[in-house]
Amino acid sequence: MIEIHEVLLAQICVNAEKSYPNECCGLLLGTSNYIKEIRPVENASSDSKLRRYLIHPRDLMDAENYVRSIGMEVTGVYHSHPDHPAQPSAFDEENAVPPYLYLIVNVTQGRSGDVTCWRMGDWGAEFEPEALQILR
Repeated sequence: MIEIHEVLLAQICVNAEKSYPNECCGLLLGTSNYIKEIRPVENASSDSKLRRYLIHPRDLMDAENYVRSIGMEVTGVYHSHPDHPAQPSAFDEENAVPPYLYLIVNVTQGRSGDVTCWRMGDWGAEFEPEALQILR
């Protein structure tokens, strides 16, 4: 089970709504089962940002340096699926990095909806759903 505070989840949903109709993306920081912070980043995709996201290596390196200094880790990625379900796409599965978490927000006509969380246990494996516990 993955724990995240409702304030962080709300920030992710706001980021997803502001980015609509494009995909938003960001990094999840904390421990393997507890998301303590998020770090929104610019979608660096040179393809259609409507259906793809890319986190620039510089943004990932900056986040890695930050978490190392405070005893946390980059535990995963969040992104939105504009006008599509909060389920991993074929592109998501092909580009996933185990054991990162992948939190996906559905955004329909500019409003955030379902939020799901997934983890790929090993390279080439299928995504497995992770239960989200929203802390208040």
